[in-house]
Amino acid sequence: MQLPLRALENTPEIGRTIIGALLNAVYEADGNIQNRVLFLLDEVARLGRMRIMATARDAGRKYGITLRLLYQSVGQLEEQWGREGKRAWYEAAAHRTYVAISDLDTAKELEETFGQYGVMATSEGSNSGTSGKGWEAGNRSRGTNTSYHEISRPLIRREELLNDARVDEAFVVVRGGRPLRCGMPIYFRRPEIREKIAANRFNKHLG
Repeated sequence: MQLPLRALENTPEIGRTIIGALLNAVYEADGNIQNRVLFLLDEVARLGRMRIMATARDAGRKYGITLRLLYQSVGQLEEQWGREGKRAWYEAAAHRTYVAISDLDTAKELEETFGQYGVMATSEGSNSGTSGKGWEAGNRSRGTNTSYHEISRPLIRREELLNDARVDEAFVVVRGGRPLRCGMPIYFRRPEIREKIAANRFNKHLG
């Protein structure tokens, strides 16, 4: 289902009504469906806060509902649901995927989420000295020392997320698992996907 951006911007009630009706249809089926039902919602922030969507987040799993919500930024999520609401979505999500991170607060959040790990640091030093009295010839001594110790380092630093990550890299926070750093299958780089995309007004060279 596609709604014109202008309609979604000016009358989000249309999108809210349709999404609400589809969610209610799944609830009314009461589990009598063959497979899970995926709600893949792009530009979902424009729908505003929907109580029925929060219900689907908390109780829809047993009815076969899977939500996949696409936001332009974490700021959109906070604007739609508030800071506490964002936390509720984080806790309920099976995974969160971040792409093309450009916001410092998001980079800080991910740095803390990914955690620390131990690295070995090396310290080297040298010293020299002379011993003797008055005009007597002194003894010169030299020495070097090397020490190794473990220090903690963020798994990935915020500046690395902002400056070093490629735009086609995805960082995935998995509930109950380790974070993932992976590449995205950009459709126009993969012939097997590209050939399935029809030409459209945004890219007339496809198809």
